[in-house]
Amino acid sequence: MSIIFGNIIFFPYLCSIYTNHMINIRKLETELWESADLLRQGSKLTSSQYCMPVLALLFLRYAYSRYKMVEAEILQSRPMRGGRVMPVEPSDFAAKSALYLPKEAQCDYVMANPPFNVDKVKAESASAAGRLPFGLPGVNAKTKEVGNANYLWISYFYAYLNDHGRAGFVMASSATDSANKDRDIREKLVRTGDVDVMVSVGNNFFYTLSLPCSLWFFDRNKNTDIRDKVLFIDARNYYTVVDRTLNEWTEWQLRNLQAIVHLYRGETEKYKALIADYDEALQGQTIESLEAAIQKQKAEAKQLIAEAQRKDKKRIEAEQNALVAELEETLEIARQREWLTSKFGDGEYQDILGLCKIATIQEIEEKNYSLTPGAYVGVAEQEDDGVDFHERMNEIHAQLAQLNQEAGVLMDEIQKAWEELKEK
Repeated sequence: MSIIFGNIIFFPYLCSIYTNHMINIRKLETELWESADLLRQGSKLTSSQYCMPVLALLFLRYAYSRYKMVEAEILQSRPMRGGRVMPVEPSDFAAKSALYLPKEAQCDYVMANPPFNVDKVKAESASAAGRLPFGLPGVNAKTKEVGNANYLWISYFYAYLNDHGRAGFVMASSATDSANKDRDIREKLVRTGDVDVMVSVGNNFFYTLSLPCSLWFFDRNKNTDIRDKVLFIDARNYYTVVDRTLNEWTEWQLRNLQAIVHLYRGETEKYKALIADYDEALQGQTIESLEAAIQKQKAEAKQLIAEAQRKDKKRIEAEQNALVAELEETLEIARQREWLTSKFGDGEYQDILGLCKIATIQEIEEKNYSLTPGAYVGVAEQEDDGVDFHERMNEIHAQLAQLNQEAGVLMDEIQKAWEELKEK
């Protein structure tokens, strides 16, 4: 039965629909605010700083979901030629007020830096999202909350990938080897064959935190010959110091790490292209020639500054410092080229002790599905400095005995002086 007011028809059950709709809206609002609180946890970012990338991700997801829905509608009535359905075209989507996404735009790439070790995530809400292909992480039986959301993020990132998708994200170092439910999820994840590369990163790579982290890379479309393999890179000792609290990878260091991945994937031409870039940047200069040039430039700069008039000293000093800095930058490029080619030559991958190793799924199983690079790459051998250990220890022991003897004499003199002061 309906109630008619003018040209508007009201159905009584609309009231209940409206009520349920408002309840759902309020629930969504509450969950969004809670998510925002979690997003800010452990971070100094404000809502205005993270809103744009979040909104952009929401839009991209909406665009893709809308595309798939409209595509299904179009294909239902799509004409056929030669027994094949005609491909969809941009005009088909424009007619239905939807964005047309070319195939290359549907790869579902994911790049993320989620907050680490977030707790108090409602297990029911996480399950309801339908993005947990490997199941829930550990849940507190009393509070019904996920104790650590690291593997929620990992599962979400994986679930958003299509058959050709790739993901790369930052994660707490502890996640590579965490136990219990996390370990079970990690086993299922490894067995998919989609874990591509794991990288350990050292301390001080964040502006606000000093803790180490790991980089995870998934590839749903790995080459057949590496389908059952994972590349592990331990880059904790490979970085450039910016200052006391911050480290970074220079452009060339980052490209060197990428080169290792290229060789693992059999992309030798990319490695050779990097070597060509090195050679172009160096123009035949070597580490030895650049070190000599820097020493010469510093000596010339010292002389020029000493001979300059007072009013010109600061200008000349700045100019000379710039020349030295340019040479030192080129020297660093030469050193990075040497770092790379000393390990991989003209472009043939090999496991390097302490740096990288390609491990099979069977090897990972033997290590209880740990994804910690250090567990596979091992520890690099320390270079022999040519010093005899026992001889050096004897020298140190003799020096220590001499210092102790001198310390005893000084203590006697201090005590004597103190006694004299008390008598005055």
